[in-house]
Amino acid sequence: MAKYKESLVKKIRIEQEENQKQKKLQEKYGIQNENVRIVERNNMGKFLVRTMGRCIRITALIMLFVLAAIGLIALIYPEIRQELIQVLGGVLTEGQKLIRG
Repeated sequence: MAKYKESLVKKIRIEQEENQKQKKLQEKYGIQNENVRIVERNNMGKFLVRTMGRCIRITALIMLFVLAAIGLIALIYPEIRQELIQVLGGVLTEGQKLIRG
């Protein structure tokens, strides 16, 4: 008889946990109807897109900090500033040559 009571108690606990999850999900999605059952599914595509977006965002942030550091160093040291100006001038002339053909 104890076996049946234990399994019955487990079923009731699982059902109560499921009801609590459903209440949280209904609050999360703003659903008022108690008869609606919400099922959340894992979507690998969404996960990959979000992860790739985060990686790109972190990479862009790191690059921004590196460029800011280079700019600060160029402002502080005049020798580096002159070389940076020469390199940027070369890049601009090459870009103009590419555009003009």
